[in-house]
Amino acid sequence: MSITKKTSGLAFSHFGVHNADKKNPIAINSNAGDTALFQAVRDTFDFFMGENEWIMEALWKKVTEEKVKEINEKSTALIVGGGGLLLKDQKGADVSSSGWQWNCPLDLIHKLKVPTILFAVGYNRFRGQEDFDQIFGQHISELLKNSTFFGLRNHGSIDAVKKYVPSNLREKIRFQPCPTTLSWFLYNDVYHLSRNNNFKETKRLVVNMAFDRKHLRFLNNEDETLKSTARVLKKYRSKGWSIILANHKPQDDFFSQYLTSAGVSFEKVNLYDEQPKVILDFYNSVDLVIGMRGHSQMIPFGLRKNIISIISHSKLKWFLDDIGHSDWGVDISDKDYENKLYFLIRQIGETDYDKINKEIIVAQTKLWKITQENMRQIKNSLQIKN
Repeated sequence: MSITKKTSGLAFSHFGVHNADKKNPIAINSNAGDTALFQAVRDTFDFFMGENEWIMEALWKKVTEEKVKEINEKSTALIVGGGGLLLKDQKGADVSSSGWQWNCPLDLIHKLKVPTILFAVGYNRFRGQEDFDQIFGQHISELLKNSTFFGLRNHGSIDAVKKYVPSNLREKIRFQPCPTTLSWFLYNDVYHLSRNNNFKETKRLVVNMAFDRKHLRFLNNEDETLKSTARVLKKYRSKGWSIILANHKPQDDFFSQYLTSAGVSFEKVNLYDEQPKVILDFYNSVDLVIGMRGHSQMIPFGLRKNIISIISHSKLKWFLDDIGHSDWGVDISDKDYENKLYFLIRQIGETDYDKINKEIIVAQTKLWKITQENMRQIKNSLQIKN
């Protein structure tokens, strides 16, 4: 989607989880969050700098001497991210060169002559997951040393990464919110966004559950957690809410059998392999989103929709902490999970709906101001005057 008519004359090599070989300006994949996210990164730069030329690069493909030479010759700068790229066991990614998803050998980082920008990247190590290999700290330290801007998407990630790098480099790490949380500002001039939420009339409740690395997510309590969630949703279905299961990845559909077993009538929407605008249009049409995936929360938040986080990964807690609302989530390890989820839905989806919706606007505006300052610094580093 085009968000500006002005051409910048700049060219950015963008390393992300997208189908770079097709050179498609909008690259979709089987994770709806990634599809929306990587487009939003490019749209953020276009918003602040004018329409840029984008050279799509595959994050997991090994960077070579030839690729470095090509980037140096053709690009104004190199952008890595955003997304939860700081993860050692991503399927399809060879982490032997770096310890994380960007497959760039350590000795090639300093050969990049164009500014290197890490933008809204997250520390995605699961709770209880084994630590990164030794190369991770070395690679991140070298990248920090040579980067123009090094932005992580939450303060929890910042605190975690600081443990792997020398103390003299830690202050270089910046907080850069995920651009999906800023959709209201990025896209309001592109297509209509719902300005007035009216849950009393539509009452559309979305649920998203995640099933990758189940042994780390559910702490051996998967079946009861899913049954509890389904029981709560059945109560709200009986109160007039429409229940929509939103699948960001194909395996998310596993939860449908629990809804069916609990006698919950529901609609199913598969968002994987969809275009970014389809994903945004969907979340723009609903009233409340309960989610286990990070982007099932950040995308609707960016559209000023009320959210409730089911926390099975620290990144959801970190996001809520950053927006000043840790009370908008419930951890699956909580012994009173079912009751707390029920009362959170009542509070955030009914009794305090309008009050909380206004609090989202305040929190989002703070993230936007942080991004404005970060983009000002990036433009200065690239010697862009406009």
